[in-house]
Amino acid sequence: MLKDGTAVTCIGSEGGYVLGTKTLGKGRHFWQVRIEKMGSLGVIIGICSEAAHHSASARKHFGVSHVDRYADGTKTGPLGIAGVSTLFESGNVLHVMMDTSASTMRKLTIKNLTKNIELCIDDPEQLPSQAFLPFFKLLQKDDFLEVKQIPQTLFGKRV
Repeated sequence: MLKDGTAVTCIGSEGGYVLGTKTLGKGRHFWQVRIEKMGSLGVIIGICSEAAHHSASARKHFGVSHVDRYADGTKTGPLGIAGVSTLFESGNVLHVMMDTSASTMRKLTIKNLTKNIELCIDDPEQLPSQAFLPFFKLLQKDDFLEVKQIPQTLFGKRV
């Protein structure tokens, strides 16, 4: 992570995970991810519950790679978008929203602005109901992401 907290890169021979530094709670939260470089294994973008993070189990994440969904740190299957083989690739710009504005609603939305694709994970049973952190898992050496929070008014628009 760079000093300004906006870029994530994998420097070692194997990947690792990076968590946001600010805990997020009830409401709608937005961030932009620019995939500068991604190897063939891809990267995972999503969220991790704060409780899992503090219990040294940040692998319990929820999100997507370029081809699969993940819940509780385990691959649960393909993306499930008809006619779409990959959600994102190097050079793509994504907008991510976690919506916990209602007590019964928890929705993670990942919108690829480059490919004009949107994926929603709307599963209250799997997504954390309490505080969470943005989560990024880099799987290969030199994977590089640029991440920044954005206001709701910019969600879905190129920044």
